[in-house]
Parts: sequence; structure tokens; C-alpha cells
Amino acid sequence: MKAFRAIVALGALLVAGPAFAMTGQCQCSMSVVSGAAGMTLTSGTMVGPCGREMSLSKALTVSSMQTTAAAVKSLAPQRAADEVAAATTPVSVTDFQFTPGTFTIKQGDTVTWTWNGGFHSVTTVAGAPESFNSGDMSAGTFAHTFNKTGTYRYYCDIHGGDAGNGTAFGMSGSITVTAAPEPVGIAAAGVGILALLRRTRRMPLTR
Repeated sequence: MKAFRAIVALGALLVAGPAFAMTGQCQCSMSVVSGAAGMTLTSGTMVGPCGREMSLSKALTVSSMQTTAAAVKSLAPQRAADEVAAATTPVSVTDFQFTPGTFTIKQGDTVTWTWNGGFHSVTTVAGAPESFNSGDMSAGTFAHTFNKTGTYRYYCDIHGGDAGNGTAFGMSGSITVTAAPEPVGIAAAGVGILALLRRTRRMPLTR
């Protein structure tokens, strides 16, 4: 999330369009960073701290910056879609078993256990990446959102137990949580912005 906010902030600087700050001297290459004492780009003309106007290289065009900025702006709905995509996996709690008993989910997903028979609990073994315990129940639901990756083994504390070595016996289940992939849109836009900045730093300015 911090990386995403940093990229969006940089995109906002580019979206600013006709006027944004750049540091450096009139005689040297410019670096696109924020700075009150930097150069100012207005209507295609560079004005440096010394007050002289310089023409920009054709390689750095407003249209190319707008294209990059548009890609960054598109990240917000993409990120929202990725967050909405977090899944909820149902598990049925019946007499002496959890169904499904073993499955894999992504980091950030939620598992909801629903009691359909008997008096049982959902209790993690000692040493699980995260611990949870529904308490003994005969009806209703219990949910847990998995924020840490790893393997979670759990059991019913009435009809099963903790084996003491990271596993469970009796009425038990196992959940594997894998890392959620970083949205492709964020990575691609980040690479594009960095490439634009590197190209800009190498670009000579003409007076």
C-alpha cells in the first residue's frame, strides 16, 4: 500500500500538467523532483532559477507525461477491484468433520465456518501464524480473515486436539495461505515512471 501511495503521489505531480517544479541549474540536465527553487515548465518553455528560457528536447513532451499520468490514475480503480476480489471460503461444521477439510486460500481472504450439526469448536494449534478460537458452538457461524501466510492447522477441542508438534488429531482441518500477488497495473506503471525519470535526467537542454 505504501508503494502504491508513493506512485500515485508521483503521478499527481505529473498530472499537474503545464506547471510543475524541477531542480537544477540552467546549464545542466534537469531532474524531475519537487523543489520550490527548481525550474518551471510552462506551455513547453523551461524557465530556470536564473530566469533564462530554454527549449525542451522533443523527447520530453507533455503528451508522454500525460500518458504516464493516465496510467497512474488508473491504478486507483484497479486497486479497489483487487481488494474487492478477496474471497470468502465457506466451511461446513458437522458431526466429527470440517468440509472441506483441507484447502488453499490467498492472503487477505476470509474463511467462514457454519455449524450444521453437533457441538464443536474451531481452534488453531499452538504455533500457527495467527491464532483463533470460535469457542464451543452448536449453531451459527464463525469467520476469520487470514492476514499472514503459512499453514494453519485447527481442530475441535471436544472431538480432536493439538498434537503438540504443529499438527492436530481427531476432528481437524488444515488451511494453506499463500501470498496475494501485487497488482500488475501498479508494477507496470511504476516501471514506466522510473524509465521516464531516468530518460529525463540524461536529457540535455538547449538554450
